[in-house]
Amino acid sequence: MSIRNDCLLKILRGNPSNRTPIWIMRQAGRYLPEYKKLRQKTGDFLQLCKTPELACKTTLMPIARFDLDAAIIFSDILVVPEAMGMPLKFEENKGPIFEKPIKTEKDFNNLQFPPLEENLAFTLKAIELTKLELNNSIPLIGFCGSPWTLACYMIEGGTSKNFEKIFRMMYDQPNLLLKILDKLTSILTEYLKLQLKYGADVLMIFDTWGGILPYPRYREFSLEFNQKIISSLNQLNIPNIFFSKGAFNHIDDIVKANPSCIGIDWMSSLENAQKIVGNKSAIQGNLDPSILLSEGTVVKEETKKMLDQVNAGTRYVVNLGHGITPDAKPKNVEILIETVRNYK
Repeated sequence: MSIRNDCLLKILRGNPSNRTPIWIMRQAGRYLPEYKKLRQKTGDFLQLCKTPELACKTTLMPIARFDLDAAIIFSDILVVPEAMGMPLKFEENKGPIFEKPIKTEKDFNNLQFPPLEENLAFTLKAIELTKLELNNSIPLIGFCGSPWTLACYMIEGGTSKNFEKIFRMMYDQPNLLLKILDKLTSILTEYLKLQLKYGADVLMIFDTWGGILPYPRYREFSLEFNQKIISSLNQLNIPNIFFSKGAFNHIDDIVKANPSCIGIDWMSSLENAQKIVGNKSAIQGNLDPSILLSEGTVVKEETKKMLDQVNAGTRYVVNLGHGITPDAKPKNVEILIETVRNYK
């Protein structure tokens, strides 16, 4: 059965659309009052991710409130390493913490390479439930973190300012790091294919920490592995989005990886991206997320400025240059969407 509002799918597949699609990274989350109420009831963030009915409910919150062209399943990229046997917890004001990070080859060898359909059944069930609730009104986006990004968390033990542990491994034990990235690539490819099986219409790879790599190392430790995942998805003709934050210096190589769509952050030039990408891929982004903290007039002006840069031939998806922040004003999201809808 075809999706009624398929403007995002059209753009990703290279077809013309009479509507410019808009969705927002992290659109189901902490900036919404209804989400905050739900979190107060459930308490633990991971428990919310792992309860399919609640994950479905959270996914649909922004869809009920805003005129968006896609839903993205409510989950977290770190459920994958947890399923591999790395106990995970989220602490307020600290974020994710792995109590036993990977330090040695032995640590890596002790990890499980699990039956994903069983170990990540909660996300797959949430996708299935959400797909039913959406009733083919708009597409549903599934996602994963990139191998490099997951490795950063798994080796650092959580978020990091300097990423010293993973860089030390990259220089002192490159073969071990490549082995970790290779295994993650296999697992993530399987996970994305399972999301497709359970109802996802589009698949996205978040390479959040790709941009921290030294320029000569980006291809070897990030893009090579993402390219393998993208290639597997392309073979199945699955529309996909690749977002590598802070990696605009590598956009020529990212184009060669052949994703359906390339996400660009707010620090990148939309104008230059169009020159390099041309019509080889769609482009998504790149509004500064902090604009949504400002006044409505600013949101309107900045959104128009961004749209003014889009060339007639560009396959373009409106989005922020990174995830929406917890203090963003829901009213500003309305203004953003309204501005896109009214733009001539």
